[in-house]
Amino acid sequence: AKRWNCSVVRAVVRVHGEAGYLEQPEEQRQRVSRVVDAALEFGIYVVVDWHTSQAEDYVTEAVFFFADIVSRYGSTPNVLFEIYGRPVASDWAADIKPYAETIANVIRRTGCPNLLIVGTSTWNQDVDEAARDPIDDVENLAYALHFSARTHQGWLRDKASVALDAGAALFVSQWSATYATGDGDPDPEASRDWIDFLDARKISHINWHVDGGDDDASALLPGTDATNPAGWTLENFSPSGVLVLRFLSSSYY
Repeated sequence: AKRWNCSVVRAVVRVHGEAGYLEQPEEQRQRVSRVVDAALEFGIYVVVDWHTSQAEDYVTEAVFFFADIVSRYGSTPNVLFEIYGRPVASDWAADIKPYAETIANVIRRTGCPNLLIVGTSTWNQDVDEAARDPIDDVENLAYALHFSARTHQGWLRDKASVALDAGAALFVSQWSATYATGDGDPDPEASRDWIDFLDARKISHINWHVDGGDDDASALLPGTDATNPAGWTLENFSPSGVLVLRFLSSSYY
């Protein structure tokens, strides 16, 4: 917020795996609350992402999670709710849409009007399909579009344009400058093509990801002290991190 000119962050709630929500729900609630509270302190948006590729199999858990977090943050307009983070093999009409309608109705019954973001089929690429069969009875809703600049190029922007022209709202809640695997040097030209498209169509976007992981999409290099961002220099950033940082703010580093 202060150094990168960042206006939105995404708090990823890992549902599966070791220490995920299904194993340690209270720990995950505490983690997401720390991120949300920090975003509110600095006056930026925060997306709470229910990050799973099988959300329709865990409706009860999702209902409990969102009912809880909306009870605490639903009256704060800069908290956004991504209710299905990453559908992979799920079908839009049979799986994703019914699940999304259930969770959206749970949230809306609380009186919370905040933006809801719904994942789409095939790793959030089939936004055109969602636009042809939209969720009509929920206001203030957008469909998630994800891309990796070295893998997904003009053909995916064409699908996005079809959805937009059909009246759908889109939100790029995850993108990388690398290949879809998370590997490879960032592609500045392909990334700029995407950013120019998103800016022209007024679509918000969030880059994946800040933490110093093992893949090339991570903004920080492994070993960087994540607890001391004030001490980060360009030497702490991966090539992808430098690219994204320069998209956001060229004035600090």
